[in-house]
Amino acid sequence: MTTYAESGYLTGDTAGTQVSSTYEGRMIQLLESGMTHPSHTDGFVDKGDPIVYGDIVGVAMMSAAAGTDYITVDTEGIWNLTVTGTHSDGTADGAGSAVAIGDDLYINISDGTITKEKDPSTHRYFGTALGAVAASTAVVMAVKVHGTTNVLTKINVGAFGAPHELDVDAYGTGGQNGVAWLNTFLSSSTVIESDEQLMGIYIRVNNSTATDAGTINCAHFKNVQDAANTTQLAQSVAIKANTDLRGEGAIWQVGMEVMCEGACTASDHRTGLRFISRDTAGTLESLFALEIATTFGCAVDTLTAASYAIPVDVAGTLHYIQLYST
Repeated sequence: MTTYAESGYLTGDTAGTQVSSTYEGRMIQLLESGMTHPSHTDGFVDKGDPIVYGDIVGVAMMSAAAGTDYITVDTEGIWNLTVTGTHSDGTADGAGSAVAIGDDLYINISDGTITKEKDPSTHRYFGTALGAVAASTAVVMAVKVHGTTNVLTKINVGAFGAPHELDVDAYGTGGQNGVAWLNTFLSSSTVIESDEQLMGIYIRVNNSTATDAGTINCAHFKNVQDAANTTQLAQSVAIKANTDLRGEGAIWQVGMEVMCEGACTASDHRTGLRFISRDTAGTLESLFALEIATTFGCAVDTLTAASYAIPVDVAGTLHYIQLYST
């Protein structure tokens, strides 16, 4: 049985038959009521409006008289459209920022305005600027329309209180078979030279705006066990670091490396690691846990003369872990 979807095209038609004209397909039909476009008195899309429908962007080729109208949309081409010179700054209206030829442009999914604002929760990629606009100014200019999926919107999986569920049983047990939301295996195709690095993940959060006692976290990993199980989990590990070397190994094999850097006003506290313990204490509460007493070269030592000490900030007061030479 064939039916019409909101796109205006048949569902259930014969497989392999062409819908668009040969070498075409940039023109599509969409239901007016599903579009976001600039506001008009009658509330409906006008011919020449930029539109967004989910991740689909384009320009309306006709005006609508009702929300039930199917509107032809051109998803490509160069169009004269109103562009405003703003970029994302964490506020709803953005901040003034000039637009230059070649800049990426985004359409607001709430009001159809085109700017450089690219917050994935409120904007979709629309195309490329072929003109210039001064900061905080709206100008009609040529825009190369070419929508593409905003990868950042696809990273947001699930929601607070409604997480995306993974079937653990379907992935087997042990080894590499653990279920993972993101699972990637990488390898270098060339020799890694002395000044090169191979990275599985590189994230840089760069803040260039004024702050008012806010916090910047490059990454936040949190395990939450909500189910009232009758049996405890074997482990709940927020970050698991494992370096597994074969062959010639490495000069330094490091499970985790922490760096604090930057020429700035001196921080009140600067520490390589900060530990915070809340709520129910463990039966054994400790700063570190060793698998065996000699892990990483640890040893029982009865020496009494400390040669060095490691400073530990405890509630704003420095205390020291003493180190002994052999």
